[in-house]
Amino acid sequence: MIFKRVIRWITRLLPIPFLAVGVLICTSFAVIAPTVGTVGGSEVVLPNSPYVVAPVKESVDRSKEMAAFEAKNRDCVGWLYIPGTDIDNEVVQSYNNDYYLRRTSLKKYYSEHGCYFADYRNRLEAGEEKDRNIILYGHNIWDDGTMFSQLLKYEDWQYFAEHPYLYFQTADGMRVYRVVAAYYTFTNFYYIRPNGTDAQWSYILEESLAKSEFLTDLDLPLDGNYLTLSTCCYKYYYSWGSRRMDQRFVVLGLEIDPENPPEYHLPVTNPHKKSPYD
Repeated sequence: MIFKRVIRWITRLLPIPFLAVGVLICTSFAVIAPTVGTVGGSEVVLPNSPYVVAPVKESVDRSKEMAAFEAKNRDCVGWLYIPGTDIDNEVVQSYNNDYYLRRTSLKKYYSEHGCYFADYRNRLEAGEEKDRNIILYGHNIWDDGTMFSQLLKYEDWQYFAEHPYLYFQTADGMRVYRVVAAYYTFTNFYYIRPNGTDAQWSYILEESLAKSEFLTDLDLPLDGNYLTLSTCCYKYYYSWGSRRMDQRFVVLGLEIDPENPPEYHLPVTNPHKKSPYD
């Protein structure tokens, strides 16, 4: 009742243009009520951040596309779809992480663009027990804005808030992930671990949140399933002017139940974002 009275009071005071913007925001999400959330187990106040449930796309199914591509290349192990980008493509896997680095996914020709490929250590065959962390790689083709250069859209708050889900089709079905972190790092932070001990994975989650551009209040369980998208980037340079070759931009997602998506606050800017140099 208090929340409704506040809304009525606001609508009386706000001019029509601002009211229109409010209606647009509320129709994008199912607004429940503002509240206090937690980040990494610690209570955090998220001011001016409504509690929302973003709908999962019900019609996302790439099993036919994946099967059709697998008939042409048996290295196909999945299909990645990210709304708001043109990433809607097959994912391949080889015996190491170098084979598809500069090859096309179909005819395996040399290509600077390469293709999307899974870490060679990930278990993605039908019926296999999946790893705690599925890791996908792709190049950052910054000059034409293709491939995983589009991951850098998650540096923008509005994009992060409006595109919370990643979709990854495997032989066992579609898996949906909620984006929980997006960050720059150097490769001395070993985030590309398919499994590992609880202590190792706890460190990965803590560091990912510490480095993330934005924070959500979703709990990140150690026994959860995660998707890591990794690409090179061009932000950091040595003092003598050369670009650092060990820098990466990473998007981390937590697998959710698409039929029961989690309630959460809109993301907030990380007030104590950890630099890759730290």
